[in-house]
Amino acid sequence: MAMENENIRIEETTANVTQDALTNVYVSVNFGKHENYKDLHDMVAGMFGPGVFGFFAFDNENLIGLARVYSDDYSVAWIAEICVQTDYQKKGIGSALLKRVNERFQHTDLYAQPFVGQEAFCIKGGIPVSPKLAVCGRASIHAKNAGKA
Repeated sequence: MAMENENIRIEETTANVTQDALTNVYVSVNFGKHENYKDLHDMVAGMFGPGVFGFFAFDNENLIGLARVYSDDYSVAWIAEICVQTDYQKKGIGSALLKRVNERFQHTDLYAQPFVGQEAFCIKGGIPVSPKLAVCGRASIHAKNAGKA
């Protein structure tokens, strides 16, 4: 699926990413509330440090989506998340982000951990469900304190 808006571009640098813009994307997809992020200084640098790769979708100068990938850039890459602001969903932006991730990490094994019901997105993007993998997880203390756990 091609992106519907020709003003949208994808960058692989955090140069144009601010904490507020990143927070707005996460809040729009229900990854917390603004107050959950207000005390996270250096959030962009912390989330996209060594071994973490970012792919950022912009509509003109507005951050509207992102993909975050953990990788040794040698043998394995793991998609931590692909998030697109709700007003921009179903317009090919998430698919374009996943395509860029696939291209960038074609030399590695690539894993994703989609939420239940989102497996079809990964399958369509070339990442099939593996019958040999299970997911284990827990909420952070921040999520527990916010009543999300």
